Amino acid sequence: MKKRYIIFLFLFFFLLTFSINPQTPPKPTNFFVDNADVLNTDQKQILIKINNILQNKTGAEIAVLIEQKLEDVDPFNYSVSIFESWKPGSREKDNGILILLIKDNKNIEVRTGYGVEGFLPDGKIGRYIDKYFIPYAQNAKLGEGVINLVYLFGSEIAKENGFNLKNQLQGNIRTNKNNQNINKKAALPGGLIILLIILYIFPPTRPFAIMLFMILLRRGGGFGGTGGFGGGFGGFGGGSTGGGGAGRSW
Repeated sequence: MKKRYIIFLFLFFFLLTFSINPQTPPKPTNFFVDNADVLNTDQKQILIKINNILQNKTGAEIAVLIEQKLEDVDPFNYSVSIFESWKPGSREKDNGILILLIKDNKNIEVRTGYGVEGFLPDGKIGRYIDKYFIPYAQNAKLGEGVINLVYLFGSEIAKENGFNLKNQLQGNIRTNKNNQNINKKAALPGGLIILLIILYIFPPTRPFAIMLFMILLRRGGGFGGTGGFGGGFGGFGGGSTGGGGAGRSW
């Protein structure tokens, strides 16, 4: 009788644990999984381009998982389990970052790899979330808030590795312009993507926005090669985390 009681308790707690911990999503075929339709086309392209630059130059990767709603789940533990499953960042450098956004729960978690914690400590990540994500989330601009963080984290990684992310993005435009015989109308969407990045992070006055737009029109640069969001994603690099980062609700 006692043995049956012990077996019953074991099965009860096992099933309880299984029921309140959602299954880890499969590894994505790109740098993001958006299960809540938060990111628009331009935002997805920005995310991919930033990751391609970071991956090629440093091995770093910024993974983004957006869920519609999760019930009876601890966001911190869930974000750690996702990081351990997806393993963004280089195996040797542990320089990955995961952004977990749970839309209906109004919760965001950022987890960092061991190699990122030195120049992106928990407090700094929290301040970035407070300043560049929360105000956007409170105004129903979740996609913009996510891209803000991706760009800021990417810029920190680039700085740590001796280059400027914004310059690399602009250089990407110039390279594609030289390599492809495209007209200005075809090039305009790429210029708009760069403009969006700048406007997301540094909201300018109206005259300054017009000036930036005219500069991009004259340059006629374009990203190119983003159809279907392929971006050359070959899987994450095998990074790990110690649970560093920050989380917020709004």
